[in-house]
Amino acid sequence: MCALWSKADEKAALLQQKAQRVELILADAIDQRAKLNLSFESGLTNLKTLSASIVATSRAGITLEVSSLKSAPPAFVGAQLSAYFRVRQRTAKNRSVFLQFSSKISAVQATPGGVVQFVIERPADIYEAQQRRCVRVEVNESRVAALSLWRELPPRAVIDEHTPLAVSTNAAGSELRLANISTTGLRLVVKNSAMPVIFPELRKGHCFTLRFTAVLEAEAEEVFLVNAVLRNGFNDLEQKETSLGFEFVAERGFDDQGQPKWEPLRSGEVSNLGVFILKWNLQDFHSENRID
Repeated sequence: MCALWSKADEKAALLQQKAQRVELILADAIDQRAKLNLSFESGLTNLKTLSASIVATSRAGITLEVSSLKSAPPAFVGAQLSAYFRVRQRTAKNRSVFLQFSSKISAVQATPGGVVQFVIERPADIYEAQQRRCVRVEVNESRVAALSLWRELPPRAVIDEHTPLAVSTNAAGSELRLANISTTGLRLVVKNSAMPVIFPELRKGHCFTLRFTAVLEAEAEEVFLVNAVLRNGFNDLEQKETSLGFEFVAERGFDDQGQPKWEPLRSGEVSNLGVFILKWNLQDFHSENRID
């Protein structure tokens, strides 16, 4: 009887410790206004991720503010989601830890001001998780100094024999610039005045070939040639520009005869790009210049 009681007591103590840890992490996330990257089950939304923040917690659940959504249909209720975020450690303010949890949306609501909110179930646990696939960093002309864009090219195309739709130095005032990038995709920003010229016809699912040069100061430089599919877009009338989100689907490789070909991505990521993403991410952490 004593042994059985001890095991039950030990299990209860562990559950209590886990619950306290979750409570502390959630409190830190609210205090630090941590941004959560939410990813959903396939088919729920065209967006790969949504940005949210925790505004309240209770025994009933966690309330997330999803300011990036203008509205949310009832289909979100009951949906499973994964959340990735980071918080600064209490004992070491200069050190951040990446965290992840899974949950389910129990309600969708809106504030009096019309901001979408998700009420999600409290997670049983929150895990440490350095998710390279979810790291998205801002880039400028010092990180990506050259960018060319074509409609999808044939596998054995000689790149320089095809006229690109656009070429950019990626400077801030360019008609076409690369705003941010991850190992799985990127976001282009195009001036509205240039949209009819660069993209005379544009539909979700259209595939494009991109060539860009990634630079790590004096450490490394590499040219990437990839195919990417348009997944979403947003026209910002105030800024007079259009934001286009692309997912990488293939990269240039070579067959046994040395002929160029398009190769499917391994684990959905562009080879060697992660080296640049992680280094840029570390640089941004140092300067607290992150977009997560």
